[in-house]
Amino acid sequence: MDINYFLLMRQEIVLLAIALFLLAAEVFVPKNKKESLIHLAILLFAVHTLLGFFINETGELFGGMFRSTELINLFKTILNIAVLLVLLQATDWLKDKVLRDNR
Repeated sequence: MDINYFLLMRQEIVLLAIALFLLAAEVFVPKNKKESLIHLAILLFAVHTLLGFFINETGELFGGMFRSTELINLFKTILNIAVLLVLLQATDWLKDKVLRDNR
């Protein structure tokens, strides 16, 4: 098994990298700059969603426990668009409630 097999999991690996990057940024960014993290998270997730349109590889990994087909990739992209819309709608709430309370 080489690195080419893990390219089927590209969307999951990129999403994990985004989450880890945002977690590290949350720790190191000062409290008065936390608002920029909201915009960064939305931007990174939008890029992740756009990348989902270009992944059309099919195959399976781990003895068939992970499958990637065109239909699965379509559903992932649709769900990513839905999550992006939720993130865009939650921006004001995050600024008002969460950042104001310094959580």
